[in-house]
Amino acid sequence: MKTVLAILGKSGSGKDTLCNFLEQQEIHRIKRFSTRPMRDGESQGNPYLFVDKDSLCNDFLDNQNNYLEMNFFGEWAYATHIDSLEKDINVGAFDEDAVEQMVEFMSLQEIEGAIAYESKKIRVIPIFLEVPAKTRIIRQLSREEFPDIESILERCIDEKNKYTYLDEYNILSGESTVEENFEKIKKILDKFNLV
Repeated sequence: MKTVLAILGKSGSGKDTLCNFLEQQEIHRIKRFSTRPMRDGESQGNPYLFVDKDSLCNDFLDNQNNYLEMNFFGEWAYATHIDSLEKDINVGAFDEDAVEQMVEFMSLQEIEGAIAYESKKIRVIPIFLEVPAKTRIIRQLSREEFPDIESILERCIDEKNKYTYLDEYNILSGESTVEENFEKIKKILDKFNLV
C-alpha cells in the first residue's frame, strides 16, 4: 500500500518548507501538476510539473482513474497523477479540497490519536500546519522581491473559512522547526507501522 503524507495549511504556513525537509530525509516528494506561473527560484519539476491548462484538463477528463485529485485555485489548476507515488511513503503539499477528493471513498483509521484514511491501495495521512495569520502574511511578503500584495491579502481572506475539518487531520505547529515536526511525523508513521 502506498502512503501519502498530505501536508495541508493556509498560504504561507510552511507546507513546501516541510515537504522539502522531508524530501531531504529520503521521503519521496510527489510531483504535482500545476498551471500557475513559476515563482522566483522554481524550475520544471521543482516543486511542480508546470503544464498548460488545456493539456492538463483534457488529460484529466480522459484519464480520471489515473489521478488522485484535481482542483483549482483561481485560474490555476493543480492535479496529482497516481504515477507520482513512486515509493511506499510519499509527501506533497495539498489544500483541503484536494485531500477531500483523495479520501472521499476511503475509510477513516484512528490509532492513539493519529489519523489516516485508507483504501485497498492507498493510505492518506493528512497533516495540517497551524500558523497565525500575521506570521503567514509576513512569510508570503518575504518570498519574492516584488510580491503581489493584493493577491496575498485576497488569498488570506479567501482561506479564512477554509480548513473546517481540523478534527479529521493530524495538527502540527507551523511555527515549530522542521526537525521538531519531522519527529512528530515519525511518531504518526510509527503508529501505522510505517517506520
